[in-house]
Amino acid sequence: MKNHREKVGMKYRTRMILAYATIALLVSLALGMIVYRMSSGYEMRSRENNLSVSAKSYVSQMNDRLSRMDAIMYYILSDSSMLDSITLLGRASDGVIPPLYVRNARTTIERGISTEYIMENSYRTVFFNEDGFFASSALKVSGQTSANQRLIEAFSMDELDYLEPVIEANGHSVIVGPHRDFWGAYDDPMVFSLMKAPRGYNRQFLEVEMQLSSLSMLESSDDQTQFAVMINGDTLLYSGGGGTGGTAGGETGDDRAGDDAAGDAPAEDSTARNRTTAEEGTTGEGSGKSSINGSTGDEEALEEYFKTVSERIPEEGTLTDNGNVFASASSDMYDVSILTYRSVNSMAESRNRIFLTSFLAALVTFAVSLTIIIIWSNVLVRPVKMLQQIVEETSIDNLEDTSRMEQMDKASGLDEFSNLAHSYQAMTKRLNTALENEKRASMLQLQAQFDTLQTQVNPHFIYNVLNIISSRAIMADDEVICEMCGSLGSMLRYSTNNKKRYASVSEELEYLNSYFYLLKSRYENRLNVMIDVENSVLDILLPKMTLQQIVENSIKHGYHETDENMDITITGKQEADGWFVMVEDNGSGAPDDKVSSLKGRFEEIRHSYSNLSISTEAEMGGIGLPNTFARCLLLFQDDLIFELGNRPGGNGFFVKIGARPQNNTGDGSLS
Repeated sequence: MKNHREKVGMKYRTRMILAYATIALLVSLALGMIVYRMSSGYEMRSRENNLSVSAKSYVSQMNDRLSRMDAIMYYILSDSSMLDSITLLGRASDGVIPPLYVRNARTTIERGISTEYIMENSYRTVFFNEDGFFASSALKVSGQTSANQRLIEAFSMDELDYLEPVIEANGHSVIVGPHRDFWGAYDDPMVFSLMKAPRGYNRQFLEVEMQLSSLSMLESSDDQTQFAVMINGDTLLYSGGGGTGGTAGGETGDDRAGDDAAGDAPAEDSTARNRTTAEEGTTGEGSGKSSINGSTGDEEALEEYFKTVSERIPEEGTLTDNGNVFASASSDMYDVSILTYRSVNSMAESRNRIFLTSFLAALVTFAVSLTIIIIWSNVLVRPVKMLQQIVEETSIDNLEDTSRMEQMDKASGLDEFSNLAHSYQAMTKRLNTALENEKRASMLQLQAQFDTLQTQVNPHFIYNVLNIISSRAIMADDEVICEMCGSLGSMLRYSTNNKKRYASVSEELEYLNSYFYLLKSRYENRLNVMIDVENSVLDILLPKMTLQQIVENSIKHGYHETDENMDITITGKQEADGWFVMVEDNGSGAPDDKVSSLKGRFEEIRHSYSNLSISTEAEMGGIGLPNTFARCLLLFQDDLIFELGNRPGGNGFFVKIGARPQNNTGDGSLS
């Protein structure tokens, strides 16, 4: 038995652990997914925010570079000697300026354009005009040889294909896209320029150049971020970053080899070589433009793609396209916009880290939950085992033993199991009470059987006596006595028949006819009986001799102080709220205290019946009306209608018996 209890307890505990472990697993997985989604979303928003910040940072750095280039031109034009020289050269083509003045003006410009400030803040600064004159600042770049410093000997304005936008700008600064340095004799790195054509000076130009490769030095807080610089709305100036560094002019192996070879090239070939730079300056490895994946791509397609993306990016927002996340920012000083982007694939490492963190969080949550579940399952199973043991050890001999329940109450510490234990204890008490009632019922049944056997002896003797009286009446020719003996015999046979406890209303009325015959023999014409019972009521079952007891009560108590006629009325009807049979008389009625006493006695019988505590002495409610009420209550139970009282006006008494619709017909099985 003990092993059986342990097996049952283990099964219950195992099922509990499995059920709650499943819930814990689902909750842990849901928690892990929530953590992953929230962390991934936060990481993505952080990346997008970094891209926007980087774009603004790049714009700020570009503004700084272009401002320094613009400041160089302002420095030149604000110098009075330089401005006078530029003005004089602008009028030299008219032939009215003496050659000496022209030479002095050119010398002033050549000297003034090579100051330390200009060399520090530009790769090359050039002044040139349509007369073929140009002056260039010296290069201040580490590693430059004297040969690298040599300039071209002559040029033609037609060789410079980027002047038209500068002329149309009407004296405003214009950013010139990537091209090779036109003015060096042997060295032609990729550069971009800020140019201006001073107004009123007959096609004279200032050009401040910066090496395109210097844009790779733009700083960002994230080394995985790539960027593209767009100028003049739709021109790609540079793309790189993200560890690629771009492919700026002068940085590839082919360019460096070309530079070494150029160092030994004859001077007379320099002009012809540099005339091809405009055609070569926007293509090839030295273009400083790379695809969004860090490899060299088609310039026009790349430029068109960046232009399209720039137009699609919402203001202060980001755009995901072609496996990249883009952000943009524009300068409010120059026609420059920056696209920053990062490949979605480059975020895989962060996503993997977030996934691992989320998985570990879910795993730890599940492990902690499982530990708590196991601990609490042991706590919950312990009182169940104790209750199971108590149930198995319960017998008839220890139904009233409460000590084990008190031990369980202290051991469990849980209100639910304590309530369960108390409920079981209450059930055992009810069971014990039921057993006691069963014992008492058995005793009553034995007593009833004894009484039945006893009553079967007495009527046999009475029948013999009645037969003797009837025989003597016949001999004396007295038919009245014969009829009285016959009626009395019929009544005895009806009342002493123990095979049937219940009789129909019609049988009760037939029995009453015999009883009324005997009463008329005594009271003669003083007794009047009227019976009005509907056919629908005749088949309803009643306890035997119910109506006879009521009529007998009326005759005995209603007319003991009067000599008036005795009118007995028996009425039976079927109504919507049930059926009833009512017996009325015209006697003196009953005192109010007697009526109240009878009703109180009825309530005591009803209460005793509901609590199964009817004693042996009061089993049938005594005699008279309480007896009748008790027997009807046993038959109809809560549906019983039993009313009594004085008739209106105080003339007579009535007793009404009936039942509500649920039990308005009898059942032969009750017999």
